Order: sequence, then C-alpha cells, then structure tokens
Amino acid sequence: MKNNSREILIYVFIITFVFLSCQRDEIIEIKPMVSLQLEIKSSQYKIEFPDTFVAKIEILQISQTDYNKPVKTDSITFVRQDLGNHRSQGSIEVPLETYFIIAIYANIDEIELHGKTDTIFISTDTDQALVSKVYLTTGHIIIDECVVAGVSLNSALVSSKIIDNGGKDIVEYGFAWTTDNNAAIDNNIGSLSENSDIMGSFQRLIEGLNPNTTYYIAAFASNGSEVVYSERVSFSTAANTTPVVLTTNPIVGVTSSSATASATFNDNGGRIISEKGFVWATYSNPEIGNNEGVSFEGVGSNDFSSTLESLAEVTTYYVRSYVETIEGEIYYGNEVSFITLASTSAVILSTDPILGITSNSATASATFTDDGGQAIAEKGFVWATYTNPEVANNEGVSFEGGGVSDFSSSLSGLLDGTVYYVRSYAETAEGEVFYGNEVSFTTVLLTPPQTINFFINEVLLHSAKIIVNIGSDGGSNIVSKGVIFSQTPNPDIDNNEGMTDEGGGVAQIESLVSGLNAGVVYYAKCYAANDVGVAYSEEFNFTTLTIGDIGPGGGIIFYDDGVIGGMEVGDVPAEIVIQWGCSSLLANTPSSIVGSGLSNTQTIIEFHNGLTDYVGNPVQCDAANDGTIAAFYCDSYSQNSYDDWFLPSLDELFLIYTNLHAFGIGDFNEDFYWSSTETDAINAKAIDFWKGTELDMSKTSSFWVRPVRKL
Repeated sequence: MKNNSREILIYVFIITFVFLSCQRDEIIEIKPMVSLQLEIKSSQYKIEFPDTFVAKIEILQISQTDYNKPVKTDSITFVRQDLGNHRSQGSIEVPLETYFIIAIYANIDEIELHGKTDTIFISTDTDQALVSKVYLTTGHIIIDECVVAGVSLNSALVSSKIIDNGGKDIVEYGFAWTTDNNAAIDNNIGSLSENSDIMGSFQRLIEGLNPNTTYYIAAFASNGSEVVYSERVSFSTAANTTPVVLTTNPIVGVTSSSATASATFNDNGGRIISEKGFVWATYSNPEIGNNEGVSFEGVGSNDFSSTLESLAEVTTYYVRSYVETIEGEIYYGNEVSFITLASTSAVILSTDPILGITSNSATASATFTDDGGQAIAEKGFVWATYTNPEVANNEGVSFEGGGVSDFSSSLSGLLDGTVYYVRSYAETAEGEVFYGNEVSFTTVLLTPPQTINFFINEVLLHSAKIIVNIGSDGGSNIVSKGVIFSQTPNPDIDNNEGMTDEGGGVAQIESLVSGLNAGVVYYAKCYAANDVGVAYSEEFNFTTLTIGDIGPGGGIIFYDDGVIGGMEVGDVPAEIVIQWGCSSLLANTPSSIVGSGLSNTQTIIEFHNGLTDYVGNPVQCDAANDGTIAAFYCDSYSQNSYDDWFLPSLDELFLIYTNLHAFGIGDFNEDFYWSSTETDAINAKAIDFWKGTELDMSKTSSFWVRPVRKL
C-alpha cells in the first residue's frame, strides 16, 4: 500500500425506478478497508441486470486551481454474487488528504447512465465511514402520469412520481389544472407546488374545486434547467354528498385455505376514498378494529376484490367490505358468509381442440374438470414447436388471470405452415402448476395468390375492359390486383408499358386498360400480389380497333379522336330512306362540328314531341311531310344491345364519306344522306355520296340515313 493513499471499500446502493427506460440510484457509502471494491445492490432493479457488466469509474480531484481533474480512470467489471448483488473485480486507489469526486458511468439495457458523488475527503488518521449520495441519470427530468385517486364535491386526491431528476436537485414540483382541455397547462386556473428536492412519489389534496365540473390536471417538476409536465388527465367532481353505499358480492374461489371476495360501489357519495378492503372473522359483523383478517386494496371508488388467505379448512367465515373516506368516516357493505373446503387435491383441466387457425394466430380454449379445491392464482396456455411446453420452457405463453372458470386465449405471433403443440395450465395460490392435455395444430401456409383467370370483355380504339378473377388469396390478404400490358410479349410487374391497380381483396373485378394506341397488338397478364409474392394469369393478347374495323355495336368505325374513343356507323342493314322531319318550322340544330350529332338528335326529337301528333298529322308542317323523322329513327335504333345511336352532324357525316365510302368501305349508296345539321326552317344539310358535296335540301325530301354512336 502506498504512503500517500489508503484503499477503501465503497458500497453503491442503487434503488431503481423503471419508467420510460430511466433509473435512479442513490447512496454511496465509503469505509476504510484493505482494498477498494465496488458493490452494487441491484435487488430492487426493475430492469434485467446481466451477470457481468462493465462500469467506468473516474476519480476527479478538486483543488483551488484545477477543478475536476481526472487523477484516476478505470473500467471496473462487475460480477453477480447473488440475486441482488454485483461486486467489482480488482481494486482502485484513491488520493488521501485531497478533495475528490467519484464519477460512475454505466450502460444497462442500452441506456446510458451517469452520476457523481458528493465531495469526498479521506484523512490519513481517521477510519470514520464516509457516506455520499450519487444518482445515475439520463440527464433529463422524467415524470410519471398524474393519477387521480379520489374525487369529492370540492376536492381531489392526486399523485405522481418523479422517475428521473435530470441529474440535478428538483427545486419545484407539484400539479397544475385547468377546466379548458385546449388551453396550455401552464396557463392554468390553479396549481399546488413545493419548493424542495424530491425523488419518487408525491401526492396532494386539491381543494376548493367546483362540484360537478370536469378538470384537466398534469404533474410538473423543475430542476432549475428545465420544467417538465406529465401528460394531462381528466376528472370530474361529484354532484352529490349521499352516503357511501357498497355491496359485498358472494364469495367465490373458495378452497381449504383461501377465498376471493369482491365488492361493488353503488354510490361513493361524492367522497374521496382513502382506503378500502375487506374484514373477516369466524364471528358475525367484523370491523376494522375487531376482526381476524383484513385486506387493504388501495384508494379510489372503483370496484375491488381481494384474496382472503390463511383460512382454516371446513370453517364458516363472515366477510364485510369497507371503505374509509379522506375525512376518516368508515362505511361497511353487507355481510356475506362462506365455508372453506376440506384439504385439496390435484387440479384437472382439459385443453380443447384448437380453432380459428390462420397463418399467424389461433384460438385455444380449456375447461376445468376438477379444481381440486384449490385457489387458482393464474391460468393460461403455453405453446412451442416442440412437445410438452411448460411455463418455464416455451415459445409462447398467455396469462388469463385467476379463478376456476373456463377460459380461452388468442395465440399470436406464429409462423405460417408450422406445427405447434399447446397445453393449458393452472397455477395455484401456493405456486403449484398443473397442465392439461397437449393438442397440436398446423398454421396456414402462406403462398402467393392462386388460380388467376381472365376474360376480355371489350376492346375499343384506345382501351380494353378485362375481367379479373382470383381463385385464392394464398392465405394472405391481397394488396394489389389488375392487368399489366405491353406491345412486347411476357410483361410483368417490373417490365411493362402500363398496368392497372384495382386494390385488394379477391372479389372479381372489371379492370379498364386505357391509354392504348389504335390498331396495335397488346400482350397482357392479370396479376395479384399479397405479402408473400406476385402471381400471374397466363399471357393473352388483343388488338385495339382502328378505322374500318367493326365496332362493339356492330357498326363500322369511321372516326378516332386519338385519345380515348371515336365513332361507329351502322352497317348496311341499318340503312333506310326517310324524310328529315317537319318543314316550315325551325328545330334549331345549326351545329355541324364533330361531337354535336347527339345533342342535335335530342333537340330534333324534343322539337317534334312538342308538336301535336306530328306523326299522325304531318301536314301541320307541310303538305309534303309524311310523318317520318330521321332523328327519331336513329334514336330508336338498337343493335348488339346498344341503343345509344343518333343522326350524325354534317362534319360527322363527312368523316363517314372520307374515311369509309371514299375507300369503298360500308356499301354506301352514291346518293344523298341526311345529317342532323339544320340550314333553316325549310332545309337541312345533306351530303351527296356520289360527289362528296354538301347540299341544302328540303326537309320533306326522302334521303338515306345511317345511325351512328360514340365508342
């Protein structure tokens, strides 16, 4: 041992509160010993300490000219000694007759923790134990949610907990509240605060509140560097002050040594409940000050239950629920009685066949055959891909509470196409575990969608309608389906000229493939995709229509707008010789442009319908009128289930001449054909298909007519 140092033993007692991955440690005790070792008391840790971990230790010297100068830095390995203790291996020297601080740094569960002791001074002539506090902290204040434990007419009991002080002493903490949930909590209507250091839980009674009012409250804390508020919660003050009324329910779960009592609040009387529970005895009317057993179930006016333990077998017990208000008043529920059972036997339960099997989940259920007269503290299921899983050896476990009622559970997080083995279990209040029979099942195997069929419903100039039918989703929800297409063979999801997406599901759909070129051969496949992969139908092809082709209505295509559609004209059977219509009156259809034929036709029909029985009395217009109307004929024409035909406008009729008749297509007569374009009250526009010239002809003339329709 060196002359200028003394080896000492430092015990680090760490009390840990775990919330939001933060811890708090306190108290370093220093005593002169033979060698310096660090011992960490971890029995109260909420996190899982490894058997071995490393912490960094710095000895920081303090002098008038040099502050926090590291005089010793080391990494100390800690090894588990028993359930609640870790001890460092090796030793470290500290300076004597010098003021210094010990800084500790650790990383537990990927959380960086750090802290410093108070200033330490060790004399060469004293063996006095030195005690200093240190906090391991994340560096920021963390405060727990505000809990409202009880509410009365004008007051509420609230509590919270400071989990981490951010490495600095708390200088102020408390609660703030408001009646406006949209207002900032620091713009409050009331607050309670304390100006002192604290770590851990704190509570306050808020008084002076208005009855039957909803309040929003948050806890807060400040360390001088930051102010942190918890998430706000709400509560409502009571509206009346009637006495507390509660019901002691019938006792259940009776065994030879225990039973389960429960109670229901009928009315809390607008009081704050500071304590509640049960009293019991082998005589009637037990009380808080006169009983053979009592349980304490916390605060608040929510329903509650308790396990009555250490009972004598085959004995009659009397039980009453009770509550105590914050004012000290005690109210009792009704009295109930029960008789404990004789000594217990084995618990027998049956695991039922597994139901509701999917690719990643299933539903297990179990039935109690015999509870053995024992109190069941916990029950559930264990499962694994190997046989005989146990509570301590499994790949999955569910916890379904206590009691001897039949139970079920959803087994989740499973692998598809896998065999699982399941057993129900029940654990008694004494810690003994009983298992039901083992059952097995196989999860659904996920595959890409199956059996994709198609049907070409309609092909037009620039689009096609394809029926897509999916036989199976492969056990996984379909997220996308439709048609992919290209002018080259074998298109797929990643190599195509276009595709449609009709969403998820397996329902049959009609998909519109658009944006196509006229008169082109396209190769296509239907597809469906789920989380496993993509499946395709067999490849098929279709050829888009072009001018001169037969359209869906059985006519001949004479016009292509180059974008989405065009027009077709009825073939020879649709041709008829007929008058234009009423002469001497103006129908008002002067438009001749492409696209106006349909509106012209509808106007001509409305005009003639406005006359008094023109068909039966055509001479009301002109003695030469015979009652026939070219627009009426086209509007009533139907072929291939299409009834949307009309009399073409002048420009539409010219397109029929130039794109079809001029090339010898359509078997048109070299004669006059009516358009729906009107010249004046006497005449309408016609085209001479012998010369291709426009003429103004009397509406009483009988000329050829062919209906047209839009694609």
